[in-house]
Amino acid sequence: MLFTLYLLLALGVESSESVCSVMQYGAKGDNNTDDTDAIQYAVSNCTRLKQAVLFPAGFSFLSKPLMIPSYATLEIQGTIVASPNIPLWPNSSTLKCHTTPYESKTPIYVPQKADFIMLEQNSTNITITGGGVIDGQGWRWWPLRKLPGDYWHNCRPRLLGASESFFLTVHNITLRNSPMFVISAHGIHHARFTNVNIDSGNGYDYSPNTDGFNIQGSDIYIGQSTVRNGDDCVPIGPPSSNILVEDVHCMYGNGMVPIIFNTDNGTIRDVVFRRVQFTDTNLAITVKSLPSFTGLIENILWEDMTLSGVAMGGIVFNEYDQNEEIPFLMRVRNLTVRNVTGTAKTEVGKILCGTGPNRCDEITLEDIDISAPKGWSCQNAYGTFSNVTPSAANCLQKL
Repeated sequence: MLFTLYLLLALGVESSESVCSVMQYGAKGDNNTDDTDAIQYAVSNCTRLKQAVLFPAGFSFLSKPLMIPSYATLEIQGTIVASPNIPLWPNSSTLKCHTTPYESKTPIYVPQKADFIMLEQNSTNITITGGGVIDGQGWRWWPLRKLPGDYWHNCRPRLLGASESFFLTVHNITLRNSPMFVISAHGIHHARFTNVNIDSGNGYDYSPNTDGFNIQGSDIYIGQSTVRNGDDCVPIGPPSSNILVEDVHCMYGNGMVPIIFNTDNGTIRDVVFRRVQFTDTNLAITVKSLPSFTGLIENILWEDMTLSGVAMGGIVFNEYDQNEEIPFLMRVRNLTVRNVTGTAKTEVGKILCGTGPNRCDEITLEDIDISAPKGWSCQNAYGTFSNVTPSAANCLQKL
């Protein structure tokens, strides 16, 4: 697994032969004029001519959703700002969202609001870089979450959306104030996210559902980045494999999360999280699911983690469980947590697993020292521990 990941680190994208500016195509960059058409024309034409698309520093380009084609390079030195006109924000022609509870037996799907920066489906070799900002003006959307029903919970636009994309590079960019998920990249392969600064609120009550890197796919690297948001820092959905996340600082939201959700028999395997700092997050080292969802999470490593002021548990597997007597259908095996220090405000850890074949197997806890008011609470968890403070003797059963 790691051999492939280190190969991924060496992946590069060839630089474009030349650069063209969106202002050559009529964009004003005055944060008042609607520059959508000029930007889209520039992106399409410059990419066809094998030129990078420059958004010059010192300008703010107001825009509605944009579609990014294969082989595009966006050199964002200034700021791209989402249109403030929520009533006129278009629906996606392809994406659907559900307006019913997560475990509904009869889910209802409707068109989702279009993502702000949308990569063409089945795209390849797209690069987004430049040191500038993409601003979704999410603060205009976040209060809608409090309206009745689930539409505004699930259907707000994401800041950067990708579906079935190959060889994606996002480097040296700030992603600010996303209406919902900041990066929503599903079905991506051979992707690299580095030096990404996500600045999207400070907790669920203020900026709900603003996941940082919400990803699903294979051969993915995330590194040297910060996430300040109101939900999961790096949630990974099935099917996913061969992912390395390192040198990330998570603030105010949640943690590093393999998540079995809205799926039947999806698998997440071969994932490494390391050198991660959690500051004032709700959770840290986490596995999520709901009782009715099926799937497998295996071969996951969290190591070299630092926790500061984590509100709930430092290590929580099956965080969505609201009743410890409900057995989970998800299977968990070969999960290792190693070299973790810090503080949690509620409890050290909670590992709640299903029964029989759905129990948690091969859990390894090593070199952990977390200070919290409560220790461990566990159910159907099997594995080993060493040098764990407080002791996990009442948590893990012998294999």
